[in-house]
Amino acid sequence: MARLVARWCRPAFAAPYAAVPGDGRVPLTLHLLAPNGRDVQVTRDLESFWRQHYPALRRELGRRYPRHPWPEDGRTASPPPPLPARRR
Repeated sequence: MARLVARWCRPAFAAPYAAVPGDGRVPLTLHLLAPNGRDVQVTRDLESFWRQHYPALRRELGRRYPRHPWPEDGRTASPPPPLPARRR
């Protein structure tokens, strides 16, 4: 049975591959999200995503969300610092 993880695209920076729980017996499907919380990519191979799909996605998201950093190489970029807690 495959597991699903929804993750913002930016915190996935510097993650070269997806974790595979269960000693590789349980594939992990990653839903990478844009800043608006919608899926922009679904993958089981994060390394391939960074190499093949991220450059085009980076251009598109950079135009749509110019205030967010979109580094050239997501594999080597450091993830952004955590956001401060919201005030209630």
